[in-house]
Amino acid sequence: MTSTAEAGLIKRCKDGEESAWEELYGTYRGQVTGILSWGKWRLSKEEIEDLSQEIFLELSRCLGKFRGDSSLSTFIGHITKNRCISHIRKVTALKRPREDLSSFRKDDPEENSPYDPPDQNPGPEETVISALEIRAVRDTIRQMDPECRKVLNMRYFKDLPYDKISETLGVPIGTVCSRLKRCILKFRTLMEQKKPALRPNR
Repeated sequence: MTSTAEAGLIKRCKDGEESAWEELYGTYRGQVTGILSWGKWRLSKEEIEDLSQEIFLELSRCLGKFRGDSSLSTFIGHITKNRCISHIRKVTALKRPREDLSSFRKDDPEENSPYDPPDQNPGPEETVISALEIRAVRDTIRQMDPECRKVLNMRYFKDLPYDKISETLGVPIGTVCSRLKRCILKFRTLMEQKKPALRPNR
C-alpha cells in the first residue's frame, strides 16, 4: 500500500467509516496472523484467533494516537508483538505456584502459629457498591440503541468471540471492532454520568 493510500485509509478509519475498518482488517490481518504464528510464541490456534481479534480492537482504540512516524504496518507489528509478550507473561504468571498462606510465619516473635490471612470477602460497603454497579451497568445498556445493546451483550455477557459475532450479525470482523469501539465509548460516557449515584450514603 502506498503512503498516500495508507494516509487516506487511516483518515477514513479515524472518521469512523466502517468500510475503512473492513479494508484495514482485510489488508493487515495476514500480517497479524503471521506474527502470532511465529514458533517462538508457541500459541495455539485458539490463542492466535483470540489475540488477532483483540489486536484489531486495540488498534481501533489507539489508531487516533498514530502520528505517521512509521508505516502503519510497522505500527501494527509493534502492537501485535507487545500483545504477544503481555499474553505470554500473563500465562506464565498463572502457571506459577501460589504462595501457601497457611504456612507458619517465621517472623512471629511469640510462636510459630499458623498465619491467618486477611479476609478476602467483600465488606458490607463493598457489597453495596458492587450491587449498585451491576444495576448501573444493566440500566446503562438498556438506554443504548439496539445495535449497541446487541453487540455488547454478545461480547461481554455471552462472551462470544469476534468471528462468531461477525457471523451472527452478518458483518465483517472489522465492522465488529469499530462498532464495539463506538459502543464502548458511549457506554463509558453514560457510566461517568452515573458515578455519583454509585457511592452509598454513609
